[in-house]
Amino acid sequence: SRVVLNWIPSCFGAGHVVTSAAMESFAMEVGRLCPLLEYVRLSAFEDIPAETWQQHFPRLKTLEFRGRPENYAAIEAAARACVCADEVSLVECDDELAAFVDMLLRTPLRGRLRKLDLGFDLPVSNEVILQCARFEGLRFLRLPPECAIDVEFCRSLAQLRPTLTGLDL
Repeated sequence: SRVVLNWIPSCFGAGHVVTSAAMESFAMEVGRLCPLLEYVRLSAFEDIPAETWQQHFPRLKTLEFRGRPENYAAIEAAARACVCADEVSLVECDDELAAFVDMLLRTPLRGRLRKLDLGFDLPVSNEVILQCARFEGLRFLRLPPECAIDVEFCRSLAQLRPTLTGLDL
């Protein structure tokens, strides 16, 4: 079942904009009050990076990152704190994806990640996709529609991650 929370923040930033600090404070309190939440989406505040609040929900199943995730310390904290997270969704990520994947591979997600969604509308190099195959538990991989995939690439992917059971092209 889903619970919908309507939140009117008491601490706004300049120009009545919700700040990352206010969002983190809210998330911390909701996470404390509702420690069993497995799905949290703060869709009204998508301009605030998810890495600033996800770590306060340790039972999240999916970690979602948008745009250019830059706060690697917060992302690593979320990967460590969200012990149930075995899925990562990257939305509208850009050319810094290789460095981002390297950072994720240094977290507990390396052995825990089962599903990786790269289904955003930007091209991803085959090298980065093969880099993603280093997630030891990876079973399902969703690729963006613009990927240039051939038989040789699929052969390389199968050699790197023979346990892959799903591929969404």
